[in-house]
Amino acid sequence: MQRFRPAYIMPTVTERMDTEFMLLPTAESFVRNRLEYSLQYYEALCARLAYEAAAGESVEKLLRLEGILSAARVPAEIRSANKKMGQRFLKTLISAGMLEEKPAFLEQYLEGAAEMGTSQCILYGIVCCLCSVPEERMLSNYIYAQTSAMVVNCVKLIPLSQNAGQEILFRCQELMRRVEENVRKLTLADVALSTPGFDIRCMQHETLYSRLYMS
Repeated sequence: MQRFRPAYIMPTVTERMDTEFMLLPTAESFVRNRLEYSLQYYEALCARLAYEAAAGESVEKLLRLEGILSAARVPAEIRSANKKMGQRFLKTLISAGMLEEKPAFLEQYLEGAAEMGTSQCILYGIVCCLCSVPEERMLSNYIYAQTSAMVVNCVKLIPLSQNAGQEILFRCQELMRRVEENVRKLTLADVALSTPGFDIRCMQHETLYSRLYMS
């Protein structure tokens, strides 16, 4: 006779390991695709271009970059989340005393971008420039931090073990270095190269009845 276990009973260790074994390659594939086809042409590239625009104190370039990035974010919740992250990052910098004396170009950029919102990746590039963080270090740190955040989301949501998450992060090191090298060669024309599959899934996710994360 087949035995049924009530749904409220936690799965056994063996069952969790079997599930993780099946889902680990899928999670790693997701992280790799996001890193190579989305982060590379969106946040990472914008952080680098913002760094260079800040070095030249070009308000025009910063606002143009902000406008392109805002228009390229098709899913509504992604657009909204991007603005919220930018606002939160700015408040954190101010409360930490890192922007007590804002340069004139930064004040002009914040005023010009007030309506469309400030992006966290663009602010990150600007602040790293103002703090004299080398561009290469800024870029490598940003790519690692974003990849690590994606892995943490997979660990919580799927769920995976901490060890499995570390394995994904370790195996993505070479890809992170390659993405960093590619980002250095890209131009403004490459910003937001289309990733329609991710955008469609985000828009479909917005209308789900039950969700664990924002789209």
